[in-house]
Amino acid sequence: MAHGEYQDTRLVELQNTLDYNNDSIDVARHSKASPVGIFSGITATTTGANISCTGCNGILIEYEATAITSGNLVVKLTGNVNSATGTFKDIYSTKTGSEVLYSTTITANQSRQVVFGPGLPDNVKVVSTKTTDGTLSLTAQPIHL
Repeated sequence: MAHGEYQDTRLVELQNTLDYNNDSIDVARHSKASPVGIFSGITATTTGANISCTGCNGILIEYEATAITSGNLVVKLTGNVNSATGTFKDIYSTKTGSEVLYSTTITANQSRQVVFGPGLPDNVKVVSTKTTDGTLSLTAQPIHL
């Protein structure tokens, strides 16, 4: 600032208050959790371990599907709002009540990332259903959308 200029201290205080470095919740630094390996080369219908999505409202699924010659693999999320060890259920659309949300069908050898959310319960599991053939490796990362 040049000699004789006046800077409004209220503006400086406001800038400091809005700076994410002063945020006690630290949202800018906690927008995603660490990636979790769920499946590695599975060849049968499998349910993965619990993934804690507490503090996140979405999940990034990265998968690699190989050896699919006929049929498909279906990957979906199931959820439980109360515990990591209770019964996990399909998550349905509020519009139809019969459409399972957070599901993707893999019909060819491919490597992709899919984002599911927002609106996940605190605890989710990935379920992979195989119809005829195929191998699946999958990693999940809870994120904030």
